[in-house]
Amino acid sequence: MFKIGKTALLTIPTLLALAAPTLAEGLVTVEYPNGDSTNYPGVRILSNNEILNVKDGEEGKVLEIQKKDCHTEGEVAVCTGGTVIIDTYGVKEAMLVKQLVVFTNTTTKQQPIKDSKVTLGPKSVMAEILSQKGTYVNISGKIDSSEAKP
Repeated sequence: MFKIGKTALLTIPTLLALAAPTLAEGLVTVEYPNGDSTNYPGVRILSNNEILNVKDGEEGKVLEIQKKDCHTEGEVAVCTGGTVIIDTYGVKEAMLVKQLVVFTNTTTKQQPIKDSKVTLGPKSVMAEILSQKGTYVNISGKIDSSEAKP
C-alpha cells in the first residue's frame, strides 16, 4: 500500500471541510520524488492521543504514526513529531521522517487550523509526512474510532 520514494516539497494543501461519508473513510496521497503520485481512497483512520493508524482495504497493511510533541491550538490537536511505521502483513519498517505534522479535530464542528486557510471537518484528521528520501504523504479523512490499536 505505502511506498517510500526520494524527493518532494512539504506543502499543506487547502483542505476545505471534509464531507461526512456514510462510513468513515479517508484518503492517502503519496507523491514520489520523480513527480508520480498514487492515491489510496477508502482507507480507515483510527486515532487516539498517542497513535494514528491508517489501514487500507486489506487488513494486512497499516501506516502507524506514534505521535509526539503534541499541543492544542483552539480545538485542534497538533502533533509535530513522532515515529512512522509501515506494517505490511506483520513486517514492520520504520520510515525515516524529515517532517511530520498531524492535525486532529475530535469535536462535532468544523475547526480552523491556526494561521492557515485549512478547515478540518468534524471528527477528522489531516497528517503530512515528508520522508528523508523525499516522499510526501498526505492523509485526510474522518476518524473511524477513538481506539487506535497498533
